[in-house]
Amino acid sequence: MPKVRGNPDCRTMLKWLKNMRGTTGENWRKAQHPVGELEYLWSSFHALDSLKPDVADRIMNFIVLGGDDSVLKEISSMPAASGALGLRSRSDSGREVTERDLFFSSTTISEPELHWRLGLVLHAASLTGRRVDIAPGLLVGADFLDSYIWEATQCNGYSYPRRPKTPKLSAPEFERMLELNGNPASKLVRAALFIDPSTHGWLSHSGSLFTSIKGFHDALVRHLNEVRACLAHADHRAKTHAIGVLQGALFSPKHVPDTAVKLAVDSSKVVREAAQAWIDRDPKSVVPQLQQVVEAGSPEERLHAVRLFARIGGEGAQAVLQERLPAEKSKKVAELIESILRPPSEADLAAETSSTELPALPSLPDVMADQALDASILEELHTIIEKTNVTWASLWERQKSQSWAPKKPPHIQPASAKEWFALLQNLDSNSRIQHAVPHSGMGGRELLEEFAAHPKLRLVHVLRWCTIMQGGSFHHMPSGHLGLVSACLTARILKHGPIDYRELAEVCHRLGFDSDWIGQGWLQADPYFKNMFNAEPPEFVWSYFAERLTMLEEALGWKHASNPSTQPDYWAATRRSNAWRALAGFPTPPPSFLDRMWETALSAGKTERPLVQEALLRAPNRDARIIAALSSGLQDQRTAAAEWLGRIKAEVAIPALRTAVAREKHDVPKAAMIGALERLGVSPDEFLDRKGLQAEAVKLLGKGIPAALQWFPFAQLPVVHWADNGEVVAPEILKGWLAQSCKLKQPEPGALLRRYAQSFRPEDRAALGEYVLDAWMAEDVMPITRQEAEKSAMNLAQTFHQSAIQYPQYYSAYQGKSLEQIYASLLPNQLEAPRGSATDSKGILALAAACAGTSAAEPVARYLKKWYGTRVHQAKALLQMLAWVDHPNATQTLLAIGTRFRTKSLQEEATKLAREIAERKGWSLAELADRTIPTAGLDEQGLLELDYGARQFQARLDADLNLTLADPDGKTIKSLPEPRKDDHEELAAAAKKQLATSRKELKQVLEQQRMNLYEAMCVERAWDYEDWEPYLNRHPVVRHYCQRIVWMAKRGEETVWFRPLADGTLSDVEDNALTLQPDHRISIGHHTTTSLENAKAWIQHFDDYEVTPLFEQFGRSTPESTSDGNERRELKDFEGWLVETFKLRTRATKLGYTRGATGDGGWFNDYVKRFTTTGIRAVVEFTGNSLPEENRTAAMLKLSFHREDSSPDHSYGSVGLRLSEVPTVLLAECWNDFRQMAAEGPGYDADWAKKSQS
Repeated sequence: MPKVRGNPDCRTMLKWLKNMRGTTGENWRKAQHPVGELEYLWSSFHALDSLKPDVADRIMNFIVLGGDDSVLKEISSMPAASGALGLRSRSDSGREVTERDLFFSSTTISEPELHWRLGLVLHAASLTGRRVDIAPGLLVGADFLDSYIWEATQCNGYSYPRRPKTPKLSAPEFERMLELNGNPASKLVRAALFIDPSTHGWLSHSGSLFTSIKGFHDALVRHLNEVRACLAHADHRAKTHAIGVLQGALFSPKHVPDTAVKLAVDSSKVVREAAQAWIDRDPKSVVPQLQQVVEAGSPEERLHAVRLFARIGGEGAQAVLQERLPAEKSKKVAELIESILRPPSEADLAAETSSTELPALPSLPDVMADQALDASILEELHTIIEKTNVTWASLWERQKSQSWAPKKPPHIQPASAKEWFALLQNLDSNSRIQHAVPHSGMGGRELLEEFAAHPKLRLVHVLRWCTIMQGGSFHHMPSGHLGLVSACLTARILKHGPIDYRELAEVCHRLGFDSDWIGQGWLQADPYFKNMFNAEPPEFVWSYFAERLTMLEEALGWKHASNPSTQPDYWAATRRSNAWRALAGFPTPPPSFLDRMWETALSAGKTERPLVQEALLRAPNRDARIIAALSSGLQDQRTAAAEWLGRIKAEVAIPALRTAVAREKHDVPKAAMIGALERLGVSPDEFLDRKGLQAEAVKLLGKGIPAALQWFPFAQLPVVHWADNGEVVAPEILKGWLAQSCKLKQPEPGALLRRYAQSFRPEDRAALGEYVLDAWMAEDVMPITRQEAEKSAMNLAQTFHQSAIQYPQYYSAYQGKSLEQIYASLLPNQLEAPRGSATDSKGILALAAACAGTSAAEPVARYLKKWYGTRVHQAKALLQMLAWVDHPNATQTLLAIGTRFRTKSLQEEATKLAREIAERKGWSLAELADRTIPTAGLDEQGLLELDYGARQFQARLDADLNLTLADPDGKTIKSLPEPRKDDHEELAAAAKKQLATSRKELKQVLEQQRMNLYEAMCVERAWDYEDWEPYLNRHPVVRHYCQRIVWMAKRGEETVWFRPLADGTLSDVEDNALTLQPDHRISIGHHTTTSLENAKAWIQHFDDYEVTPLFEQFGRSTPESTSDGNERRELKDFEGWLVETFKLRTRATKLGYTRGATGDGGWFNDYVKRFTTTGIRAVVEFTGNSLPEENRTAAMLKLSFHREDSSPDHSYGSVGLRLSEVPTVLLAECWNDFRQMAAEGPGYDADWAKKSQS
């Protein structure tokens, strides 16, 4: 018997209610229906009697007998009715089983009239609280069914995934309910298929409640016109929703073939893909209709139809296409047909004959061998249970005041150890666990989870331990996703390395468990959910999938799921990308997959294409197949092939690429081909044609300026000259490049554009780049008019003013302010609100990238600082442009953004681009950072020559690292003078500009390089002497920093400590001169890497010479190591130290930390410092703060370290590094950061859990 809310037994509760009730108004009991079932309903409505006496009986009389419906008005006037009944349609529903659930689970009453009236009652009650409307198709005139279906399927408002139970009524009975309400029977189909994305876009999972109804498939067949109407919705989201519901209902496209084909050639890619997957269920049923589109559709429809027809048209498809080709007027469609009809190339034939079968899988070891465990495991189980109980008790003491805390701490019985010890050796799917691990809901399970990594446990023991941790429900766990199973296996992987999934599946099989959860879990692994599946590389997964290729085919959408779900497939994209990752781990692709893989590799979108191409890395005759695609009739495929060949450095393709360039007539593939040749070492110079540039540009401009570029101020383009002959570059050429770049839509400049730009006069080139960049950024953030801003500010002010009155707790910032005051505070921001976006013309940034110089970095940095939160796409385009600006300032700006910018997505983009620059140059990321340090215009002697023609001025760094000026006589001056008559006016203006630029550059260099050197110390970076000497010790700016650092040089077993002097020589602590050799390795010293005596000596050395250290290397505290050899993954030394969040933010920012990712409800709870060159981030956690930030009391929690991989900051279940894996210096420095942040408050408080307002 299910437990009922508030009572241990449903029948006991009903008996008690019968004794409590009177006899008035119980006519409903006399009806010819099972009174026990009606009692369930009555007892659920009895909760309303406390709001209005005897209303439950009046409700039951109406439901059972009909008649007077005034009770509906009574219910809707009760403010608390929805909550009292615990309606499932409430947006906050999440409750235990009620008597009403028992009615819907067991009723034999099929009378539609009674259920219709019940729906009216439920709907009336739902109007009194916050509700979730599951079916927009019911909202006009049939919303009673919306409320009813929640209860009938026993689903909750915000629960996911939805697992509706099958209602007792069938589809015809539901249709009768609708007719009783005055609605057409077809409304049931509309309820399932229709959504309105403009208001209910998130309801894409609503159909599952209706498809669970018995006979729903037949209802679809009865109401085909309604099916067609819903599929004809204008919004692509509505179409894909309807298609998904139809697939879940196993509804064949043969019932609506015309509509199915129309969707399969839709202009929306997502609609096409969904429709084609639906058609794959019964492809033959739509072939005639598809052939009609091939012959008579629009050009775009014919293109998609031809591709689909070639795949599903059967044996006659080739003949149909052959006959169609002469009549085809669209060049694009004709090229596609030709490529389909073209005989197989030699590469194709070679691939067919040399297709390598998958290697035979080795025999698995006996996974059930050596199951016996020695007694030491039992003792360790006792210890783990004891320590876990202590942890839980401590956690409960801190959390017991919270509303969600349990009434008492969870506790594991000591006797559990003996049972668990036995189960570890003999558990199978039939075993029952007497002492399960309590579900605490409060953490503290780390010791239990990490026990799975015990070296004496074999895989069979680990699976059994997972089952024990799950309370015996391991084989029911959906996909093994998250949960304790994943946590245990993750601990195992992190300790002992990857697990062979095939062996893991065999263990499951031998224990009697299902093993599909392994593959499904890996396919659904998401960066936001760190678990065993993220930790398992593809090469350890492929053998598992080799025996389950159907699982991959379903994930790729090539086969319909064998067990179709009525649920929306939120994980479809993730599964598809992970399926490609799995295939990339195969020693060779499965032969049956090859054709579809090649088709996808050349035609997929930019996100998916690299994944497919990676999966084809070991395909037979790979390079020949790609080269053959250079002759494809589709320019997208030619482009993809060229880019692919360049990326894999296929030198064998050079002749074919040269040939392809010569015959290519389209800009996009031609640019890709030349770019590929450049990556293969072929100079683009052989394709330069300055004489033909103007004619080509005029021809291009004859087609008109692209609509996205109509705003550009062409009239003010600066005049540009060729460097070799001084001739003016024709304005048509510049305009043509802008128009062409706009169409290409890529901020990265092509090889030819870069080569041509290098032929300009340097000053002209920089001016052109600066002009294009400034124009694009100005257009992108062009503000709305003042009139529009004032109107917008007033609308917002009225909203906030009213909200501050109604909801003062949420709008405290506007409390007590007049409408006019709020308006005045909002207007400045509205005056800056952009009117639109220049994203569509971002391609012109390619010209800026090819031409801009030192002046590009600063405006980009300003743009990012101001607009990072609202214009991320534009910010990424600017970063992509900056990555091709050939100037150290641009590179250093990218490196800085990648390390310390506040937005994670922009950090990742900047780091990715910096790595690409390093790869192009053949350097590491660290070498890139060193070798692109700007000099601020200073020469090797540290001088900046400023030429006035008749006079020369000099600037040099003073002791405070400021630029000081000297006149021709060597006298110090504050600023450059105005030019005299005998000075060269243009040279003087250039000198002033150079000085201003140098000062800006110097400020950036000093700030950036101090942080870079500090990071180098933390990550214990070592330089070869031959790199350190020219790039750091002889750098005109950085050498001054080097002189304020203590360095150590290692050569074999020898280590010497030294400091560079102003003349570049090296001195030890006792002022002895040192000479280093080329094989010395140089690094920055730290107190953790030397003796206390040496540290004290260097501190005294700096004091004696009155030199201020660049940063503190010696003297800071060090965290104590523990008996576990720093196998812990976090430090909690300052847990419970209270601090005000504003003080914490200030200190964290000064220490180089940025705010962590924002979670649900605008809440964040950590500060992060990234060490890009070593791929580690330090995370300091506290109890959190909301956005916008408030100055609240918080408590410090812990310090942990994580790999900077593809996972986001808040990847649920993320496992930090062991402290032993963290560089010693980094650990010490970040621990001190943690200590300094904690020291901003009064210290530890035993009652911190209450006082920290989390």
